Amino acid sequence: MNVQEMRQAYMPERIRLLLVAEAPPESTDRFFYNPVVTSHDSLFLETSKVLLSEVWDGRSAKQVRGMKADLLARLRAEGVYLVDAVDERLPQGMSDARCAAILREHSAAKVAEIVRLLDERGDESALVVLIKGTVFDALARPLRAAGVRVPQDASVPFPGSGQQARFRESLSGLLA
Repeated sequence: MNVQEMRQAYMPERIRLLLVAEAPPESTDRFFYNPVVTSHDSLFLETSKVLLSEVWDGRSAKQVRGMKADLLARLRAEGVYLVDAVDERLPQGMSDARCAAILREHSAAKVAEIVRLLDERGDESALVVLIKGTVFDALARPLRAAGVRVPQDASVPFPGSGQQARFRESLSGLLA
């Protein structure tokens, strides 16, 4: 399955929480919606620690990964969905400045896509949380101008490179 097919398999009937990350990973082996991942899936793991915290009681990351298909189905049932600010993979090692420029180039189309998605499937109180500074900088203002509820005043850090605790704290704070 490709990225879009994996994502579609977990599309909620009604979206309560829309997470917007930067771009799909270079390999589908690391993709949020890939139910068979063995490593390097910090976005899924850290998101599940916030939204499905009870599954972590006494379980390792390996054990939680073994439950991933069921956990993705639970997120779908709870109205949680993740999209990316750009649909194509970005080359690893790209500078933040270049990445920000690409996100800005795609921002109008992505805002229109998010508005359409929320019009079709969004709960009336749906929140949109932007993950990573480049995503926040490119999309927060235009999404708000389009009437989308973006609850944050700053970016939620991507949960890699030692930012896992800050990610969990930021996401938890927005949902409290």
